[in-house]
Order: sequence, then structure tokens, then C-alpha cells
Amino acid sequence: MDNGQSNRVGQHITYFEDPDIIYMKLIGEVTAAEGVDLNRLHRDFGRGRSHVFLLFDLSELEKIDAGVRKEAGATLKMIPMRGAAIFGAPMKARVLAKLILTAMNLFKGEDEKAPVQFVDSEADARAFIDKRRREVAARQQAASA
Repeated sequence: MDNGQSNRVGQHITYFEDPDIIYMKLIGEVTAAEGVDLNRLHRDFGRGRSHVFLLFDLSELEKIDAGVRKEAGATLKMIPMRGAAIFGAPMKARVLAKLILTAMNLFKGEDEKAPVQFVDSEADARAFIDKRRREVAARQQAASA
């Protein structure tokens, strides 16, 4: 579903999926250099959009460099994220993702906060994003009425 535009950064894969999903699969360790490239791509994917949703497969994640975690939090503050669905994450990956995403939400206004959902499968993750997309659209419609 990647619109033919997969980006490989080391072993990791990320791409933008129309209309509004940033997909990422992390495999093994995310080094500092890989993190710089991944975060740059995600800023590019979010630039000029009214909103995006994150769809992350962390089933094979082992470790994220501490600097990458810090930069990822900063990157997430820059993009108009309205929700994140993470699937397949073992406990260690859940803790790392929660640290990054919770820090990002601390500095956002109430209307900009993005819920994070950990689920078992990609299908469940996509169902969460579909639900969240409808909520965001309804909120935008109500605000413009």
C-alpha cells in the first residue's frame, strides 16, 4: 500500500500512504544516522498537510539510539499528527514508543493532542486510524460551520 514510494533507511522502511498515513517498520537497532534520515523523511511527509496519522510496525524493533528518541519527539511536534497506531510491539518497543509519543503530546494544545493506540495487528491499526480520521473530519467540519 505504499504508493510505490518506499524509502529504505538501513533495514528500516518508511513511506507516505495517501491520503494521510506515515508508515514505518523498524527492524533491529535504529542508529543515530538512520534516525536522522527517518526523521527528515517524516518531516517531509508531514510538510504542508492538514493532518497525518502514524502507522508503525515495531514487531522487529530491538533498540533506538537515545539521540534518535529525542529527535523523534521534536519531529513529531513539527508534523500535524492526529493519531498513532502501533502494532506488533513487544513490551520494550511499547515503552520506547510511549516515551517518545507522550513527550510530544505534553507540548500540544488539547485539540492537537494525538491519541496513541497499541494493537496486535495491522488490520486493527488501520481500523483505529479510520475511526480517528472520521473524528478529525467531524471536528474540522464543526469548526468551519
